[in-house]
Amino acid sequence: MVYLFETKIDENLPAVKGLSKVYGLGRNQSESILSSLGLQNNIPFGSITKAEIARIKKLVEKDFFVATRLRQEKNASIQSLIKVRSYRGSRHKNRLPVRGQRTSTNARTQKRRK
Repeated sequence: MVYLFETKIDENLPAVKGLSKVYGLGRNQSESILSSLGLQNNIPFGSITKAEIARIKKLVEKDFFVATRLRQEKNASIQSLIKVRSYRGSRHKNRLPVRGQRTSTNARTQKRRK
């Protein structure tokens, strides 16, 4: 197991799939990161050296919000919506659907997450 940005990545996974397991990185971002570093997409993640992993970390920290930092940004933006008492903020605060979905028959998941 390789740890990258607080995420366990299986050594047998292809590099693209392993990088996309990190919260905040998708397949396209993973492919662009690997291509910019000159690595192949389908090599096993375990065969990437520690120096290459350090280069990946450096590039990701420079260009992307990932893992804890992304979660903090997301929570901060929700808290600012609540603080200014916007409609979306009140929906977040009351744990109701935010984006205009109906609530009389649907939204069971959102109502249940209390």
